Amino acid sequence: FDRALADDFLYRRKRSGQLVSKGRYLGAQMLAYLEGERWLANARHANAMADALAAGLRDVPGLRLPLPVQANEVFAVVPRTLHEALVARGARYLEWPGEGPGTDVVRPDETFIRLLTSFRTTAAEVERFAAAAHRAAAL
Repeated sequence: FDRALADDFLYRRKRSGQLVSKGRYLGAQMLAYLEGERWLANARHANAMADALAAGLRDVPGLRLPLPVQANEVFAVVPRTLHEALVARGARYLEWPGEGPGTDVVRPDETFIRLLTSFRTTAAEVERFAAAAHRAAAL
């Protein structure tokens, strides 16, 4: 409610492209995304890659999937040694920072991770990650 804080608001809005006249650029991209159900094909692909990833990880020794795969996310409980080996080999994923469904089964020597797939994820990438997890678990 302090008007002095809004003195440069119009300038900042213009610099960030938040003008109605600039909206046509975003609108054109969104229209292309919605036409022909491209968004749905992208989502289906990402979800299929998550299913494939979960299937490839199910028999990794010590790794557990405590939650069903319902979209493009795979949640896993992994031994800390496996996590460290994967990270050392260049794997990038989110180490879940707090509590939530599935985290109640994590032991002190384990970590809870979230793996994401997208419209750009390839079957080869999924296979490569699963193979790396199998190799790291065998060490």
